[in-house]
Amino acid sequence: MFAASQSSNPPTSYFIYCSPTPMQNPPLVQHTQTQMLQVLADLNAWRTAQQQKYAALVAQVQAAKTVATVQAVVWS
Repeated sequence: MFAASQSSNPPTSYFIYCSPTPMQNPPLVQHTQTQMLQVLADLNAWRTAQQQKYAALVAQVQAAKTVATVQAVVWS
């Protein structure tokens, strides 16, 4: 949870930059508290997946026996 949700009187809406597709300057869009909690849950799930992927790649590099094997490890 985020700090505002810990308050006894959290805000009822939040403005965050939001776009369904990647873009240079996304618009500022109003979200409800429920929507913000979902955004944070989605962000945490994405971050956890990236951390797991990174850990797997580190393990591949550490197990590699040759330079070529290390160079074959890529983030895709």
